[in-house]
Amino acid sequence: MTNPPTSLFLALRSYRPRDNHDPLENFVTAAFAWLLENHPGFAAFYLNQITAKLGIPEIAADTPLCWDMQADWGVIPDLVCDAGGHHFIFEHKVHSYLHGLQLANYRRLGEAKYGLGKFHVVLVTRDADQHTQQADTDAAFCWHEVHGWIRQWRAQAPVDTGFLFDDFCSLLDDEGIGPKDAITLTSVVTYIPARTFLPNLVGLLRQLKRHSWQDYLPPGLANPFVFEKRGERYANRWGRMGIDLLGGDVLDFLPGIFLGVYHNTWDHSTPQLVPDIPDFTIIVTVNKELHPRYDESPAYKAMIEALGSAIRTQAPGFDFHHHLESQETPKNRWHPLHIRRCLLDVLRGTRTAEDQRQRFIEQGSHVLKLITLCQPFWDWRAELQASKPA
Repeated sequence: MTNPPTSLFLALRSYRPRDNHDPLENFVTAAFAWLLENHPGFAAFYLNQITAKLGIPEIAADTPLCWDMQADWGVIPDLVCDAGGHHFIFEHKVHSYLHGLQLANYRRLGEAKYGLGKFHVVLVTRDADQHTQQADTDAAFCWHEVHGWIRQWRAQAPVDTGFLFDDFCSLLDDEGIGPKDAITLTSVVTYIPARTFLPNLVGLLRQLKRHSWQDYLPPGLANPFVFEKRGERYANRWGRMGIDLLGGDVLDFLPGIFLGVYHNTWDHSTPQLVPDIPDFTIIVTVNKELHPRYDESPAYKAMIEALGSAIRTQAPGFDFHHHLESQETPKNRWHPLHIRRCLLDVLRGTRTAEDQRQRFIEQGSHVLKLITLCQPFWDWRAELQASKPA
């Protein structure tokens, strides 16, 4: 018997924290159980990571799987799986530790219910130092390993609901139970000098906003503004800092042009040109809610072809990156196009703040001139404006 598909929202609606339990542990379990119940391919993949640790045969892909968060034996395990007659009893911990004879009770009750050798007790925790009661544990691992298995499975088995797995990984990351990066020697050496980077960048961006960008765009269209978030001008927003051109409301983007520095990939789903080094970039932005199918337009396709050719032939050093045609997931349809250079290359050879201001203006204005001369870009813009809902 397998679990019938269920609605994620119904599952969350029925979620109830248990008394004397960390609600985060219960919520993580409920969310993960929903993924397992509704994605048998992933569930089999997950169980086979566990069978590998146990050194037992894999679960066959066509094995019926039944997951239960409500198994009440006097004590309630976090999750129980019936895999074709073989059983897995899960205990999930986030910030708390095992108590009393918790796993010994699971083992005693498992033997009474399933028989000796017909089940395995599995412990999943934040850190390895929570792996106590080892005599009653058959397999123990951490949430960051689950995170890695999800990424591994996502890479080899794309599904329409893949964004939900990404969101679950984001939950693990936000709660500090995802993968942890080691401190690099380079970060130790550069930490103090690097603290001046963002303040100095803010100063540079203030000067860019005052520049006459209308000299590089059609008359009446250059109207730089800075989106203010939480009252901070030039605040980090969506992993980038800079100015928006073409005027209009921040949510119009018909389309918009962003010019600045792209330093964090968490929102835009586009890696930097050189890993872990910020890009100097011009990003074309579209309000996907107003125009959900903009990339199907012949005008958009003509723009991509014409502007891509212009950048590749007339802007040496710049990378024309069409995110929607890349292998990157998930797709960020608000920001389909990045015209970018590694920030190190842009700043190389400059010595003073004035040098860097001039370099940013030279590099940015050159790309903006190519956009201005690209008639398909403006044809596409006119199409978006004409189709904007009233």
